[in-house]
Amino acid sequence: MGVYKRGRVYWYEFWHQGIRYRRSTGCTSKREAEDIEREARRAARLGTGAQTRLTIDEAATAWWTDHAQHLKSWRTLAFQLRVCRRVLDFSKDMADLSTADIAAAIAARRAEETHNKRPPTNATINREIIDVMRPVHGYARRVRGALVQEIDWRSVRLKERKNRVREFTPDEQAAVVAQLLEHHRLILAFFARYGARMSEGWCPLSAFNAESGRIWLRDRKDGGDHVIRLIESDRQMMAERAKRAKAAGLDTVWFRENREGGLVAIPPATFQTAMKRAYTRAGITNARAVHDWRHHAATAFVRATGDLRAAQHLLGHSQIAMTGRYAHPEERAVTAALAAMAAVATLHKITHSAGDSAGGRAGHGGGRMT
Repeated sequence: MGVYKRGRVYWYEFWHQGIRYRRSTGCTSKREAEDIEREARRAARLGTGAQTRLTIDEAATAWWTDHAQHLKSWRTLAFQLRVCRRVLDFSKDMADLSTADIAAAIAARRAEETHNKRPPTNATINREIIDVMRPVHGYARRVRGALVQEIDWRSVRLKERKNRVREFTPDEQAAVVAQLLEHHRLILAFFARYGARMSEGWCPLSAFNAESGRIWLRDRKDGGDHVIRLIESDRQMMAERAKRAKAAGLDTVWFRENREGGLVAIPPATFQTAMKRAYTRAGITNARAVHDWRHHAATAFVRATGDLRAAQHLLGHSQIAMTGRYAHPEERAVTAALAAMAAVATLHKITHSAGDSAGGRAGHGGGRMT
């Protein structure tokens, strides 16, 4: 690619023996930048290029500074990077980082506990270590030209349990609702209908448009917005609650009245505790406080409409493949679909017409089946 301009400064980029060299020249003059590029090419051919060796810390810092911090998921990546720093020796040279080191880091993370005092799941460990260190490793090799070992990422990746799709039976729904106070029932109804995530359910008042009924839930990682439109009865209810909340100085529609008649905001943790208590009293042991109601809403929506695209929009999925797991037709649905297809299928009509004619001839002629 040679020399190119980024902003006011020229950069150079070239490949040598499968290694990508790309750096800022620090120059605003193209001629000076080309001189620096020629020297860099010469150094690469001689094997004396700068930064051919990096520590893990230097590589991770470069990846974070140049790339990761600019992503919408930067907060998650920052946390995951801190985990990696805790279970890996970041003073070690990237050239010495091996598959065994990654396996040891995974083992160390498995021995720790998460915030809920439980061991991290395999999926969590994969996200925190492999899905961070792999791009750091690749960035160091391809962009910074660092000397690295080949790492067998596939062999150290932990097997993840398939995500289950939980749907509540009518009896379970009634049992849970019976154990909740009225202000908690309103919140559950929202999650059960719209399949929102916990973080989406507690959006600020500014995210709700009382006139249109649209509610902005979050920024998606692909750069789009996740916006849904409430049905009319919910729009009216939300508009009234938003009006009361604003008058009381609250920034959420989820509140309760205290004994003095004032309004008190309901924190997410309080609702989660209420849900867990309701499950216990209702005899339900295999359900998560909120996220399983997202699965319930998605499954019910797809069953009622058969429209995966609409379900994708409702759930805010960037890819329809994520929504597809909620499409699990029952036997009666499959039978009904086949009957509908048969009603319009040309081949079905032809074969049955031929069969009827043959049957008629056989009946008149006393023929037999062979």
